Amino acid sequence: MTPMKAIALFPHPKDKEAFEEVYAEEHVPMILRNVRGLSKLVMSTLFDSPEKLGPFYRMVEFHFPSKTALFECLSAEDTRRTVEHAISISTGGRPIFFIAEVEGFEFDSAGNAVRV
Repeated sequence: MTPMKAIALFPHPKDKEAFEEVYAEEHVPMILRNVRGLSKLVMSTLFDSPEKLGPFYRMVEFHFPSKTALFECLSAEDTRRTVEHAISISTGGRPIFFIAEVEGFEFDSAGNAVRV
């Protein structure tokens, strides 16, 4: 089974404080309640480069154990409502969504790489 992930990239909101409040109090609980089949959920705030403002403010990674689990989740009505909510709270523009196969390495305490 190849692990998969869906990625949501949110543009900079018009009002970061207001966005963070709605994100934390409404959207994150909605994700936890509605998005099924996850093996990991990673939510990141992105930093700008010293030279310029980057195009995105937040990135959310929804990890799944397989393509089947990902597509089952994406076809669910609860997931659709959660995506609609993400779009509605994104005041800086529509979020961008991607799907990706996951490959990579983990490192043991000695620094040896192990493919995952």
